[in-house]
Amino acid sequence: MEKIKPSIISVVIVKNTMTDPKYLFIRRISKHMRGTWQYVSGGIEKNETANKAAFRELFEETSLLPSRMYLGDYIEKFYEPKTNTIFFSPIYVAYIEDDQKVILHPKEHDQYQWVSYEEAIRRSVFQNQRDVLAHVEKNFIQKKPSDWLRISLRHLRKPILQTERLSLYSFHEDDLVDLMNLYSDPEVVEYLRMGELSLDKLKKKLTKSIDYFNNYKMGSYSVCLKDCNTFIAQVGFFPIEVGGKMQLEFKYYLAKAYWNNGFATEASKAILESIKKKKLPHPLISCIKKENRASILLKSYEQFFSKKR
Repeated sequence: MEKIKPSIISVVIVKNTMTDPKYLFIRRISKHMRGTWQYVSGGIEKNETANKAAFRELFEETSLLPSRMYLGDYIEKFYEPKTNTIFFSPIYVAYIEDDQKVILHPKEHDQYQWVSYEEAIRRSVFQNQRDVLAHVEKNFIQKKPSDWLRISLRHLRKPILQTERLSLYSFHEDDLVDLMNLYSDPEVVEYLRMGELSLDKLKKKLTKSIDYFNNYKMGSYSVCLKDCNTFIAQVGFFPIEVGGKMQLEFKYYLAKAYWNNGFATEASKAILESIKKKKLPHPLISCIKKENRASILLKSYEQFFSKKR
């Protein structure tokens, strides 16, 4: 299959989806299509992914921060006669759950309105815009969107720990797909006692991990590269029962593309250093199978795994 890199994106913004769904429409004041109403759209900058462009354009054009954001699972297509070009635009859907103030880009738009689906259809100039709205209404408003389409918003959250190369965050429900992709590599999860993997099963484990972190302010961390915020690992500890007693097991799972760079050591050390002065709810251990040679590095921090803790 031929690969095509998009040069533009579109973001459909919705709110009050459970009661009275509304779509944000903004009016153009630029020379091109001046006076028409539309959802957010914009170009992808050099060395920028479509996802990052969607976040940037959403904030630049409206100043809104989404509570949830999804890949729209739809490609908008249109022809531009002036440049004799056919454009392919990935669609994104952003949910706004609170009463944030819309602040428009003064050089691009002069008015905004939250409108019903019917009114959004009426104001749309082109059929492809109406097709996009119909797709969003059917798949993101009338029913719950797939978890596979959800995008992590960790870049909007403050890291809990940072090292020279890494940023460490607490996990959020929108990290599910990143975790699933990590665990889908059989070499990464070779020693993971989890059985057959499924998105629903992983979602339950992620929920437990989030609840533990919220209760004890420590646990499993989402580890990302500091310079680009790319997710590369899960590192931290979880409560397990050993010999009838509750303990905390320290473990990590690192994406294979980042092996042999010291990232696991760097993240582990930062986490263990952060809890040195904390009273742990259970003894901290690290269960390592003798054939799992890569994880023996944690023995370097044996002082952290004493029963006194």
